[in-house]
Amino acid sequence: MVTKALYLILSDKMNSIALKQCLMENDYTIDDFKPEAIYAILDYAEIILDDFLLTEEEIRVISLMKIFFQINEGDFYKYGEEDAVERILSTQLEKMYEDGIDKNEAIMQNDLQTLFGLSYDQFQNIVKKVESKKW
Repeated sequence: MVTKALYLILSDKMNSIALKQCLMENDYTIDDFKPEAIYAILDYAEIILDDFLLTEEEIRVISLMKIFFQINEGDFYKYGEEDAVERILSTQLEKMYEDGIDKNEAIMQNDLQTLFGLSYDQFQNIVKKVESKKW
C-alpha cells in the first residue's frame, strides 16, 4: 500500500482525493495506513541524514509527506516508533557533539524536533541521553 501512495507523490499526483481513492481501493483507512507511512518517513529520514546534513528541500519533502499521510505531532511515538526516532536523533546529536554544536547545528536540532513531531520534553530526553553517553 505504501508503494502505491509513494507512487502518487512521485507521479506528482499528491493530493487528498487521490490518497482517499487509493486507500478505498485497497480497503484501508488513513489510520490503518499511518504505521506504514511512518515507516516510510523514518526510512527516508535515515537516508537523507546519512550525510549529517538537513537541507531545506529535505525538510520540505518530509513535511509534505507528513501532510499527505496525515501524520500529526506525536504520531511517531503513538505508533510505537520512539526507539527508531531516538536512534536517528541520537546518531545526529552524537555527530554534532563530536564537532561542537555551531549555530547551524542548533537550528538543525530544532528542525529535527519538528520533523519528528516531538515535544520539547521528548526531544530534551533524547538530548540528555546523548549527553550522558558523552561524559
